[in-house]
Amino acid sequence: MDTVSKTKRSWIMSRIKSRGTKPEMTLRRAFRGAGLSYRCKGAAIDLVKPDIFFPKAKVAVFAQGCFFHGHSVCNGFKPPKTNTAFWVNKVLSNKERDAQDDIALRVRGWVVERVWECELKKMTEEELSAYAEYVASRVRSRSHREHA
Repeated sequence: MDTVSKTKRSWIMSRIKSRGTKPEMTLRRAFRGAGLSYRCKGAAIDLVKPDIFFPKAKVAVFAQGCFFHGHSVCNGFKPPKTNTAFWVNKVLSNKERDAQDDIALRVRGWVVERVWECELKKMTEEELSAYAEYVASRVRSRSHREHA
């Protein structure tokens, strides 16, 4: 049973952002620390809107929220007791869209990275820096290939 009223729950859910989330901001800081410049949501790549992307290198990074994208590994999605059908369908449609977006980008030559919220929370600063350097190496190698 929910511990807050329906009105309060609706207000809480309306405050959840789709841009500038904690996982996204964590990745942005790490990428800046690795010397990368990137673009953010706003601009679409054939109707797909990655959280962070590197257009010249064709690398797209998605910061996945465990609840909204149904992460099964960490059990981040536990259907709420109320309005269960809505949430199960919402998460399933998000997962289907994610899979379609991956295909749409890969067909056009993009590298797709998806990072889960729970993974980012567990990462130490060193691990986060190492991940940012890994992405940076992919971005740099793909950028150089495009200009060669």
